[in-house]
Order: sequence, then structure tokens, then C-alpha cells
Amino acid sequence: MATSPTGSRSASRRIDTIFSSLNRLFLTTPSLSAGAIISSFSWSENPEAGHRDVKLSSRISLIIEAISVTVITILVFTVVGKHYSPSVVYAQAGISEAPFKGMFEGVVLAIFSFVGFESSVTLGKETRDPTKNIPRAVMGSMLFSGMFFTMMAIAMIIAYKGNAAGFGSDSAPLETLLNYLNLSKLSAPVYAIASLSLFACVLASINAGSRLLFSMGRYQFVHRSMGLVHTKHQTPHMAVTISAVLAILGPVALLGQGAMNTYGITGTIATFGFIFVYFLISISAPIYLARRKSGSMISMSLGVAGAILMVAAFFGSVYPVPEYPFNLLPYIFLAYLLAGAAILIRLKMFSPSILDRVELDLEGSEGAIIGRK
Repeated sequence: MATSPTGSRSASRRIDTIFSSLNRLFLTTPSLSAGAIISSFSWSENPEAGHRDVKLSSRISLIIEAISVTVITILVFTVVGKHYSPSVVYAQAGISEAPFKGMFEGVVLAIFSFVGFESSVTLGKETRDPTKNIPRAVMGSMLFSGMFFTMMAIAMIIAYKGNAAGFGSDSAPLETLLNYLNLSKLSAPVYAIASLSLFACVLASINAGSRLLFSMGRYQFVHRSMGLVHTKHQTPHMAVTISAVLAILGPVALLGQGAMNTYGITGTIATFGFIFVYFLISISAPIYLARRKSGSMISMSLGVAGAILMVAAFFGSVYPVPEYPFNLLPYIFLAYLLAGAAILIRLKMFSPSILDRVELDLEGSEGAIIGRK
């Protein structure tokens, strides 16, 4: 994730603990073997689901996440019931003791954890009554995720009796809570269930990525095979398969870095992308609404606030300058953006009709989606 070494290590330790617990469950030794199991299972399962029906893949993700969230919530709140303290709850309501640098890191961590709430917008053509259901899905996902993250953060602090430093430095918080309940033997199964969220996240990312690859393939931004549709199931099977393969190749290429750095490096690059896209949306959305004469001072204010927060989040991830190799990641991301810009310029110079077709298709899609039941 895009954060300082401290924030990255803290989150990465938790991922490493999940992998280690899974390794004990599967009786293997390398720390990243569990990660390989998750990635491989995602590779084999998601193309099959994606070939047949995106609804099937989405429902699998939803069921998996529901199981994981339920188990973790029961565990945390069981301990909270034993450690509840009104003074600890009251202390969490203020930010007077929160350091400025720590707040920057917290914003970046929140962005990385929060992304994905808007994924339903990529399914406008497939959704029934999209102008109503997609906004409901986006707002519902955002509100539920925000409430869950906030409640769990406070609950974990209560479970640790207000010892925020102890919680932050604990590489295995769920295992600590299980030990407190004298249920240490359940550590591996609980972390295995928690790891289902990783699988669901990979599954959802492959779904969203394949949808983008499919659109890019149709317009020949990438190889045209990405725009092919399965003759039987009418799904973007080639885009799904390539997305699944890419989801494995990145982490496998970084196996030598270890689980902690692999998670940190890939997460940082991804979060730079999220921040950049959210920044552009924060600027363009109010302009789009204004041109449609449906904007307001509220939408303009929200757009400005969103853009400022994204700039602050990016600033917090690159200053103070992080350690190697994280100090190189902003430049790698910049090179990635320049490569994309080069492709766009090439199309504009040699194949302008493709860009005209993209514009017409987007306008046509908007007309087809708005007002459709």
C-alpha cells in the first residue's frame, strides 16, 4: 500500500501472519506458499466462474466475505465484552493526541482498505435499472465498509484495553485475542477463514480488471483478443483469463522479496493508481454535472475536498522519503503513466478513428443506461 515503511510493515506483518498460519494448516514451510495457494485457486476458479456468468463470481465473493466478516466480528466482540471500558471508548472520540504524520499514514491506509466500493459502476450495461441500483450499491458498500472499519478499529482498541501501541506492534492480533480466550488451537482455522477475504479480493479484482481489459480490447488499446466474447456464455473469457494470470505473475515475480515486501510493493503501486484516478474523478465529476446543468455548490465543494484529500494522501506516502525499494515506486508509477500517455498519443496520431469510436460508444452507453429499467 502507499504508505510509509512503518504503515506498510504493520499491515504486511498481518498478511505474513495469515500466510504463516495457513502454512501451519497446510503443513508447508515457505512463507509465501499459502499465498501461492490462494492465487492459484483464484486462477483456476475465477476463469471458470467468469466464463459462465459474472453473477456467479460476484455471489461467490459475497458469500466468502460474509463468512470471513462474521467469524472475525464474533471473535473481536467476544473479547470486547470482557474488556469494555467507557473511558477507552471516550478516548477514541478525540484526535488531539494523533500526530500529523500518523494521520497522513492513516488516510493512505484507509484509501487502500476502502477501494472497491465503486466497482459496481463498471456493470452499468448488465444491471437492471442501473440509475437506481448502481448508486444504491456504491453508497451501500461505502456506508457498510466505513461503519465496519470504524467499529472494528474501536473494538480492537477496547480489546487491547486501550493499548494502541501494543495493538499496532502486534503482528498477530487475532491470535492474541484467541489466546486470551484460551482458544489458541483455533488460530490456524481462524486465519484460514480470514484469508478467504484475500481470495474474495482477488476474485473481485479479476472481475473488475477483466471488464476493463475487455473494453480496451474492443478499442484496440490492447490486443483485440481481449475484446472477444465466449460463444456460449457471452462473457469476456480471454480478458478474465489474462487478468487471472497477471494477478499471479506480479506476486510470483517478487517472491524473493518475501511476503511483507511483496504485499507492500504491489499495494503501493496499486494505491498510487487509486489516488490518481480518484483525484481525476474529483475534478471531472463536478464539471460533468455542471455541463448537464445538474451541479450544485455541494457537488463542487465535495469535488474540491476530494481532490485535496487525494493530494494529501499522495504527499503522505512519499514524504518523508521511504526506504528502499519503496522510494523507487513513485518513479515506477510515473513511468507507467507515461507509457499509457504514449499509447494514447500514438492512437491520436495514427488511429484517431479509434478515439472517435470510444467517444461515440461512451455517449451511446450513457444514453442506453440512463432511463433503462
